[in-house]
Amino acid sequence: MSCKRNGKILAEALVAALILTSTTTLIMMTVSYYQKQRQQEEARIVAVKQAYKQELRTWLKEKHSP
Repeated sequence: MSCKRNGKILAEALVAALILTSTTTLIMMTVSYYQKQRQQEEARIVAVKQAYKQELRTWLKEKHSP
């Protein structure tokens, strides 16, 4: 009887560990995905800022040139 009970406890512990591992993996993948998305968005913002700065410099040079 005790062996059967221990087996059930072990099975429940294994299921709990599997659920915990799966959940942790899913959370890590989600965080990684959003970090990559954020990095890409930040890179796009930097690119747009640089483009606007260059356009502003060009415009200022044209405006102030004789």
